[in-house]
Amino acid sequence: MQTRYIFIGENEDKNKVFDKLTDKLDIAKFKSEFKDISKKIYNNKVGYYLFKDGNIFYKIFVLPKYIDLNQTDNEIIIEFIDYLKIFFSLKSKYKKYNQVDELKIKSTIELSFDSVEDNFKSQDVEIFTYYKYITILQNIENFFKNHKANKKIKQNYISQSLKYKLDLKANLKELDKTKIHQSKFQDIIYSTIATIVYGVIKLFIRKKSDLFRNEKLYREILQKSTRIKNLLLKKYVVDKSFALSLNKLISTKSYKIFRKKEQTKILYNDVLSLFGLEHFFDETNNKDINRNIKTDAIFFAPELMYEWYVYDRLINQYDKENVQFDKEEGTSKKYKIDFLGEEKTLTSNPDFIVKYNNQVYVIDAKWKILEKVPDLCDILKLKRDCELRSDYSPQAVLIYIKTKKGLYQEYFNDNTNSSFNTKLIQIDGLAIFK
Repeated sequence: MQTRYIFIGENEDKNKVFDKLTDKLDIAKFKSEFKDISKKIYNNKVGYYLFKDGNIFYKIFVLPKYIDLNQTDNEIIIEFIDYLKIFFSLKSKYKKYNQVDELKIKSTIELSFDSVEDNFKSQDVEIFTYYKYITILQNIENFFKNHKANKKIKQNYISQSLKYKLDLKANLKELDKTKIHQSKFQDIIYSTIATIVYGVIKLFIRKKSDLFRNEKLYREILQKSTRIKNLLLKKYVVDKSFALSLNKLISTKSYKIFRKKEQTKILYNDVLSLFGLEHFFDETNNKDINRNIKTDAIFFAPELMYEWYVYDRLINQYDKENVQFDKEEGTSKKYKIDFLGEEKTLTSNPDFIVKYNNQVYVIDAKWKILEKVPDLCDILKLKRDCELRSDYSPQAVLIYIKTKKGLYQEYFNDNTNSSFNTKLIQIDGLAIFK
């Protein structure tokens, strides 16, 4: 089997990106894949895209800007997977990292990293994907092993007419005698859910299980999937003729079936994850999700990940009670300006405010490599944020992924206000975790 790697740098020139993709991909043949990848690149996302065509595996990486492309394929992949491990570690550690609080649960990938981190020494995205699928399939199997085919749940019911069993205790306490408290039993039938998941597993086996070049990994994924199919057929009343498509799976109708209980919402998140939709509820516009079920892909915003990374570093250094983060504690401050004779209300939102040893630091984290002096807009924004908090004389700090040697911890004075200093602090990308 042949593997073709394509490495693309974050914010790389569009013409170079096009040349790299078309050098390895036939646009006419891989139109869907080309479109999906291009959309993620131009939306400033990083991640990977994995798919198979015949006997050729395509592995496309959009790399964060600090990873040097002038390395061997193996060195780039190892560095990228180390980066992914940190991403999932942060997602697992901080619940508010999820931009949409639709499902108050960790994603399955995050859970898989929690469980295998000690033994996880992956140097290839194929092993990474294997751990992901094995964890998801195990979660699905555990759900159906632990649930009966159906059960009755008692529910309280209030009406002005008698329909169900009277709740005498509740009626004695009720002052409004037009309300008749009753109790009813509702059947929760898991066979409907089992039928959908049966269709999910069939689709997964048909479209996704052969994404593995390694024969041993492929067999293990196939055996696990087949075992779940057999469990569903044995334990539940399953409609074997049910044909599932990705559009059916992500429809409002399907979601309504799963959303009634927390456990079934978690199950729904698991089955979505089998098709690369583990961050389905993080997306503000689900039109952008990858609908090609023959692929496996993960993409995310690197600048948001970097903010959480800096936050993690800061609370380890200064303790959580001393650190305010815009995404968790909130650092907002309203202020007013006169704009063409009209008063406008704006918001100052520095990334962090750190209080330590009677000193306050107003901090912005920049997902940038600093080659020379900082961007004037970055300095002016930070100056304004400090001036709005002048009652405690904060010190301004800009944090970059990397700074050119010689700029580390230099100071740039603002001539209009000599008390304002911008300290440049370097956190060496993600190398500290190596």
